[in-house]
Amino acid sequence: MTKIVEYKNKKGQKLYKFQAYLGIDEQTGKKKVTRRGGFKSKREAELVLSRLQSSFEDHGAPQHNNILFKDVYEEWYESYINTVRVSTYARTRAMFNNHILPAFGEKRICTITIRDVQKAVNLWFEIAPVSGYKRWYQYTTNVLDFAIRMGYIHHSNPAKAIVLPRRQELPGDAPENFYDREELATFFEHIDKQ
Repeated sequence: MTKIVEYKNKKGQKLYKFQAYLGIDEQTGKKKVTRRGGFKSKREAELVLSRLQSSFEDHGAPQHNNILFKDVYEEWYESYINTVRVSTYARTRAMFNNHILPAFGEKRICTITIRDVQKAVNLWFEIAPVSGYKRWYQYTTNVLDFAIRMGYIHHSNPAKAIVLPRRQELPGDAPENFYDREELATFFEHIDKQ
């Protein structure tokens, strides 16, 4: 049974902490012990402890806390190349190397937030045509979905919660798709000559 202990911090505040044995990690065979502290109430500490215990029972020890986006991308890419033509996966590799990996490659997959994805999509929107930034966004979403399926992320896909920017078309921006009187007269003159 885990004991929740009361203690005082440097400022003299009364806080709670615990050290809990969660069980044996099936992959490593080692005991999984965790420490947590800084809780303002005993009830808050009990709540966090119960969540940790139920999470460990459901999922085992979290093994993928330090896996990077680029590592998940490489796994995803291995399965992706079996579903498309050579020219498509070569173009996809270039998109990742030039745009997506510079934005997310060195980030831990479990720490990517909605804000990170929104920031990257806004940048892509500024530098790319409409079809380009949407395609990069979709590939990013695919990799994050793959991470969820593989168990690297235990929450929802942050890419699905962003707002996709749209280009504003102002009146007068569209080219005029008709002739005025002089242009129409010139057009008919050229047709009559033939």
